[in-house]
Amino acid sequence: MNRTPSTLVSFVAPLDIPRSLAGLTRWGDDLADRWNGRRWLRAWHLDGRWVAVRAVRAVPVGDVADPALEVTAAAPDVERASAAVAQAFAGSAIANAALAELIETDPAVAAADHRFHGVRPLLQADPFIGLIGPSARSR
Repeated sequence: MNRTPSTLVSFVAPLDIPRSLAGLTRWGDDLADRWNGRRWLRAWHLDGRWVAVRAVRAVPVGDVADPALEVTAAAPDVERASAAVAQAFAGSAIANAALAELIETDPAVAAADHRFHGVRPLLQADPFIGLIGPSARSR
């Protein structure tokens, strides 16, 4: 049996992957980023060509305290696809470090963190996806 290769991508905690990706479904399915609460399907432009990537919440890890996604893509693209998925949440590591101090010193930020613990922005590094996503969902 020929199995599509996959790899586990871990992120800096706290990161609430489902709530961070929930914005992709806010205005409906745009067919570019598809998130169903557990599985994220997306085409990434890697090394000059489009590659279909599937990222699934890892079990038993994959919660806010131990965030991870199992990334699947056709060989030999799985390593590059994993790097692209990791890059999409790259801001979470930076945000966590800066937020830790703010959470301790600012009551409003602490309240927001309590309410939305681990929710971090999804970075759109590809201008094409960044533009077509919102316009396709607004139809």
